[in-house]
Amino acid sequence: MRLCATLALVLVALVVVTVKVTRRQPRRSPTPIAPELAEPVLPVETSPTRAPAPPAHGESVGIAYLRGRFLFPPDVERTSDLEVVADDGSRRFRALIPKGTRSYEIHLPSGRYTLIASMEELVGVVPDVLARAEGTREVDIRLAIGATIRGKLTPLPGIVVSAVLSGRGDDAGDADVEDGTFSIEGLIPGQRYDLTFSGAGVRTLKVTGVAAPAEGLDVALQARAKLRGAVGFPRGARCPIENVHLLAYGGDPDDDDDADTVGTDCRFALSVPDQTSEVTVVARGPGWYLEQRVAIPPSGDPDPICLNPPCRSDPLEGLARLRLALDGGDSGSFTASADEVGGGGFHSCHGTDGRCDIEGLPEGATLSITASGQNCESDPMTVTVIAGDNHVRVPCPRQRRIEGVIRIPEGEQPDRVVLRCAGSKDLHPIRKTRLFRVTCDAAARALEYQIGTQGIWRSVPIASMTEPAFVDIGL
Repeated sequence: MRLCATLALVLVALVVVTVKVTRRQPRRSPTPIAPELAEPVLPVETSPTRAPAPPAHGESVGIAYLRGRFLFPPDVERTSDLEVVADDGSRRFRALIPKGTRSYEIHLPSGRYTLIASMEELVGVVPDVLARAEGTREVDIRLAIGATIRGKLTPLPGIVVSAVLSGRGDDAGDADVEDGTFSIEGLIPGQRYDLTFSGAGVRTLKVTGVAAPAEGLDVALQARAKLRGAVGFPRGARCPIENVHLLAYGGDPDDDDDADTVGTDCRFALSVPDQTSEVTVVARGPGWYLEQRVAIPPSGDPDPICLNPPCRSDPLEGLARLRLALDGGDSGSFTASADEVGGGGFHSCHGTDGRCDIEGLPEGATLSITASGQNCESDPMTVTVIAGDNHVRVPCPRQRRIEGVIRIPEGEQPDRVVLRCAGSKDLHPIRKTRLFRVTCDAAARALEYQIGTQGIWRSVPIASMTEPAFVDIGL
């Protein structure tokens, strides 16, 4: 027991000593981490609000006044195209050029400017002009032949070329297009320009960052895309569509201003507006409204489309074709018209060799045909057509022009005077001038005239064989 008590006392003493030693020991610093093992701390990026830059070189904010003369090359006169601008890198200010002078003047905010003068192919540049507030500075500008950018382009009609300073919207230089070549004169040497090539029938092309001067540019232009297609309709029936057009840029589907008429075969070919990636094709007719969206590729034409499939390879199969030939008159221009008896429709055609065709007629239709050519006029004739080709020769008697005057005794003023070719029922009222000009069959040998509404018809011979023949009628 004594031994246990002794051991317990020794253990308590050791615990007390240990606690004291622990309290007396100073606090140790943590072991430092080697720099190459430390994880780097990245600074947090912020977007501070940028204050407006102070005026350069300490000049005060205010209005400056610049003026000066234009120094032209020998034997060069000023034209109305002369202009000068002050450019501070972000803005341009146009100067006043007093009429009849070779000088300029401009009031503008104080700052540093580049003065640029231009007139056709001439250009003058004065860089780093300090315009002080409330001050006047004289700066003369010497003009000389500027740099030129030129090259070849696709010879298409109506091409327009323009240039602007790269990154800016200001027109620059004097552009000219001729015989598949282009040139832009009066540019600033060393400056870069963005060129634009456009036209009614081409896709607009932009070429950026061209440094002046530049030679030998070869620009390939593409014609605007053509969208071709057809509308399917039953064999032997009429095409039900009257017009078709494209909607682009959110156009109005009821706007007929840009609609194209569809032929009897129900086929169409539409020019796609420039810089369009998608259009909607709209086709309409009595009781018909068709539409389809079409993607426009960046180059070339889109694939042909078919509205209301199927679209037959020969849409006119089962319909009639009227093939007209002029019988009489001189060879040359020929026009014919065909009215469907019963009000089915009106058709016409035109030819240059005395022939023309009218297609897409319904089988069994009866038509009243008239035709006219050079120095000839036909009487109406009636034809009923069958499916396929119908060859018809149209008699067209030769015509001749008759000119003349009716002389009425002084003091007599009949209420009416009319004239006609012998054998014709067409009446020609004579105006107060008593001069007339009529066309008669070449076989007609006389003119007939009537004075008053109840007067008898009288005849006067056409003695002359010249054309036009002249007839003098004395009452």
